[in-house]
Amino acid sequence: MEQVYYITDMRTMFFSLLIMPFSALMGMTKAESAPTINDILDSLKASESRFFQLDSFLVHCERKKSEDITLSRYSGGYLNVAFVVAKSGNRWSTSKTFTEIGQKSVDGLNMIGQVWVPLEPHVILLKNHLSLEWRQFSEHASVDHFEDGHTKNAHSRFDYFRQVGWNASRHLVESENKNYDTVRKTLFEDDIDHPFLPEFLEKNKGKYTVHPTQEEVDGFPCWVVEYPGMDKLWIDTEHGYAVRKRIYHWDPGKPRKFSILNQEWKEVSPDLWLPHKQIVDKYASIVAEDSKIWDQVTTRMHYEINEILINNVPEDVFDITLPVGIQVTDNARKTQYTVWEEGTDPFAGPIAEGLKANRYVMFRAITIIIGSILIFIAVWRILSRMEKRRK
Repeated sequence: MEQVYYITDMRTMFFSLLIMPFSALMGMTKAESAPTINDILDSLKASESRFFQLDSFLVHCERKKSEDITLSRYSGGYLNVAFVVAKSGNRWSTSKTFTEIGQKSVDGLNMIGQVWVPLEPHVILLKNHLSLEWRQFSEHASVDHFEDGHTKNAHSRFDYFRQVGWNASRHLVESENKNYDTVRKTLFEDDIDHPFLPEFLEKNKGKYTVHPTQEEVDGFPCWVVEYPGMDKLWIDTEHGYAVRKRIYHWDPGKPRKFSILNQEWKEVSPDLWLPHKQIVDKYASIVAEDSKIWDQVTTRMHYEINEILINNVPEDVFDITLPVGIQVTDNARKTQYTVWEEGTDPFAGPIAEGLKANRYVMFRAITIIIGSILIFIAVWRILSRMEKRRK
């Protein structure tokens, strides 16, 4: 019996050894099958769409540290700061808070070197087709129409999304049913001139190729996708097509502009992965810096996620109660007032009806003025004729 079992085992072993190379080859082929550009493009589109179509989200990202690598005009200019970006429907809330504490001046101000840095948030809230901007260290707030270009500062809080490759500015503008290409003319170039994914990849799809072999980033195998001399991506297909690393240039054939390393990806929602750490190398500006330091890293910035909320954002994030004493310039309603009562809502009142009322008042005023002028002219003519008759 032992000999029979021995022969059976030998046959099994021989058969296993015979098919092993084919099994290994088949497994290798499957594991190393490179995605196509269309596969990558579709997956990047799906991730961005899935995120911005959420019922609500909140991302609290903080720049924890900035290091000057090569001295430049911007050395020392990147202070530690926290950004909060939240969305629910077509309502958006953004805030920027400097987190770096320096030394108190004689008058109690927070001084970083020779610069005063506020520690109170700078908040922008967008809803009801209006934008409210309030620097909480000041005694003044303003309300404007969304389309008046007064949302510039809101777009400057999207660092995290730009580093993932997403154009949050476009989603903000289009949530108001506005034309992005028109609105972007009023925005800061630094905030909207990045080669955003997936739109830049789609626009230049024929210029990208996928390398035949994988490279590791932070221990994860990635497919390298490259537009030579312009853009290079390291894509982790096992984790939602995560862009673990990216290097892009000022223009094709020009020096490098940014190098981005996205780390600690987590599945925050089914099939939706987001990084919780980012290291960003900023290269010398070919516009503002001496050509001697072009293509050199001038600043290295470290970002960390403090909080991400998915479909569970508290309503009070989108409500602002201005304290008593704050002066409000309401450009949408052509008025100024001081908050004298707690709980005053700067968005109160249907703005469309208010505008109609304003236009009606203006129309009545113009009609009365014109009517008065016509009556005056008529009376003057009658009096002139009567005067001539007397003569």
